Amino acid sequence: MIRGGWEEIEKSAELSGKNLGYASRASATDEEHPIFNGESLNLKDDEIEKLKSDLDLAQDNGNNLIEAAFSIRGDWLVENGLYDPKHGTIDQRALKQAEQSVVRNLFEKGFPLPLGENKNDVVWFGVIHQDTDHLNMHIWFAKKSKETRNEMIHSSGSPKGKMKLSAINDTKRKFISRLTSSAEQERRADIYQAVAEVQSDIKLNFNDINSRNFKNSASLQEIWEALPKDMAGKWMVGNADLNNLKPNTKMFNAHKVMNEYIDKLFETDLKNEFNKFMNEAHRVDEFLLKDNGKTLYKNLYSTQRVSKLKKQLANSIYREFNQQVKDEKISIEDKNLGESTSTFEPFPNIKKHEHRNIPDIQKGHDKKIDNQKFVPKAKAVSLDELSNGIKKNARSLTREAYEDASSTRKMLRAKEREEFELEQESNGYSR
Repeated sequence: MIRGGWEEIEKSAELSGKNLGYASRASATDEEHPIFNGESLNLKDDEIEKLKSDLDLAQDNGNNLIEAAFSIRGDWLVENGLYDPKHGTIDQRALKQAEQSVVRNLFEKGFPLPLGENKNDVVWFGVIHQDTDHLNMHIWFAKKSKETRNEMIHSSGSPKGKMKLSAINDTKRKFISRLTSSAEQERRADIYQAVAEVQSDIKLNFNDINSRNFKNSASLQEIWEALPKDMAGKWMVGNADLNNLKPNTKMFNAHKVMNEYIDKLFETDLKNEFNKFMNEAHRVDEFLLKDNGKTLYKNLYSTQRVSKLKKQLANSIYREFNQQVKDEKISIEDKNLGESTSTFEPFPNIKKHEHRNIPDIQKGHDKKIDNQKFVPKAKAVSLDELSNGIKKNARSLTREAYEDASSTRKMLRAKEREEFELEQESNGYSR
């Protein structure tokens, strides 16, 4: 129970004080202790007595003492200016203040309902403990008043004490972000922005290739043949992952051909842009790995970004097919795009160059189908219409890249991490 665990906690606090040079009962001249809470970074004797009184009240009301611990690598602390290995000193103020700023996230989101029924209904405290390679932040907390809410008690009547994994992960991310130096945050924001900018270049060049390069028409033909015609107008990737397709879906064959087509472009026409994209994404992987360690960081940022990029590229083609069918430029009854009785014109709104001549086309990689079959029929398009279409697409893609970079900056400056899941075992338990 709570009282039985207090002696062990005091020993842990004394040990942390010795290892990190903190004040301890034996060494403090002002009777400060390494234990901290929401009001003080080093509790004094009278505050310790108040803490014990609150914990006694929590136990008398049958509540659990719950523990959570965050581990930080020593090299990460050095890189962010929190530990000086030369003098063996650590910025305990910054660490404790970071904990103070995020701990309530556990109280508010860690359980079916907020743990406390008001802001003063939770008692908590923490200590810092250091081993050879890591620094561990331990916190303990308990509800003071008797728990009577059905959502917060088991069928046996005992209070629930296990925290949600999502709340632990979220609090850990906020804690790490609070400690990340401003210079490092700016560096990371620049990397995120570089990823967004290269991604925008890939999209622009991808659409340009599909609008002007006849050697790819055979691939478009394959995609068209694989599309389920009963879904005309609704072709899209949706929630599918092109790198991990499920064969029992209507769009499986189309997605499979689409994925092969995109991979081929990543290895040929878009090779330079894609390599640059991956280099920048791997830089993100590097600092996220340092933040979270190999055990926790398994869903690589780069893997997620490639999946997202492929989805966007695929949908740009599917949207064109949907629009071409809607505008009756092709018919779902057409088996061969080049022989369509309609005026099939791939990506008419984003063309930036004239189509190449047939002799040039035949030098291309894709010779599966006679390229001459895919020469689109002429359609009168004014220069103003063409120019406006190009500008509209460029603005759209540029805006998307800007918004992506801006959202990343906001996330970093607000001490929040983007968009990815971490795996971690819950550290919560009851005594």
